[in-house]
Amino acid sequence: NNIYPNLLININILKKFEINSVFSLLVRMVKLSKDEIHIPVKHESAKTDEFCGRSYNIFCSLRSHERLQLGFISYDMSAALQSISLQLIKATKDDYPMLWRYANDKAYKKSIRLEIAQDLNHVDDNGSIDTSRAKAKLTAFAHGSTKGIKQHKHYESFQLESDRLRREVLKHVSENDSKVLERAIEQSSRELPDELDWLDIDNFETTKEMRDKASVFFFVWTWYERQIRQAMIDALGDNEASEALEVHDAVYSRKDIDTKIIDKEIYAQTGFAITIEKEKI
Repeated sequence: NNIYPNLLININILKKFEINSVFSLLVRMVKLSKDEIHIPVKHESAKTDEFCGRSYNIFCSLRSHERLQLGFISYDMSAALQSISLQLIKATKDDYPMLWRYANDKAYKKSIRLEIAQDLNHVDDNGSIDTSRAKAKLTAFAHGSTKGIKQHKHYESFQLESDRLRREVLKHVSENDSKVLERAIEQSSRELPDELDWLDIDNFETTKEMRDKASVFFFVWTWYERQIRQAMIDALGDNEASEALEVHDAVYSRKDIDTKIIDKEIYAQTGFAITIEKEKI
């Protein structure tokens, strides 16, 4: 059953959306009433379980500015992967100096992305500095990629710490929460050898092994991320009333509240100290 309310979009607002977004919405339309279209917001991935991690729905396909145009407010976890993973293994600033700052210092996180984008001349269609490509590259390193590691001085440091963090997290859940690891392995759909030693964090990994384990890692940390999103939805109030919709590491809602309320609810329910960033029109 659909746990989300239907998304109602005014035709006049829809006209402002990019053509790909309009097409994605229209092919999913189930009802047209007066000047609004009705879109069911349901999990669309047959390979993953939304109750074990992320929900992949039509709202994920819209541009962030389009979601805001619909009257929603974005409540986004800051550096979710790093924040969750570092806290999960109780890492300190000395253990992971770069990732710690990236997770806990918003100014540093933005400056790193901007510096990379400027040095590599990443610009958008309007000629402005585009940090999204730098962000995507750092995220790829966090999930096991090594491609392009020599392109910038920050890439190697970020990748090396991310690789060690991935191994430490997998070791942690193997020792302390084996059900989470088992569920992640099943979700990843990777063919892994039965004798795989998750406790050995120093072993050499082939490219395939690294990708396979990184896939498992993704489903591990997003399991905890899902618990955090649920706490965010609870903080925002009744799901139907606030129309809370999940998009990766964010929750979009029409309800405008102080992010500190959400921070406190997350900590109360999950024990994670997560900084929530709010964006609205």
